[in-house]
Amino acid sequence: MDQGPHDKLHWGCCWMPWAGRGLWILSFLALIGGLVALARGGEFYGVAYLTWYWNALVGGVLALGAKASKHHWCWHQKQGQ
Repeated sequence: MDQGPHDKLHWGCCWMPWAGRGLWILSFLALIGGLVALARGGEFYGVAYLTWYWNALVGGVLALGAKASKHHWCWHQKQGQ
């Protein structure tokens, strides 16, 4: 049975959604790191709170791009097989 054009690494259908989830988690942790840095007077692990916030923002935007990818299903799953 022909399954059509299917990436053996499942990059678009399997890895991108997981990358989006991982980036969401890392972004949330960066946001928490920024809040802790702000509460400690400006730094946490030697990193300024603005750096934590920027990392959270950039990671969140990248996570949105990964989660909004139009290739979240493998070709053969779209065909109902």
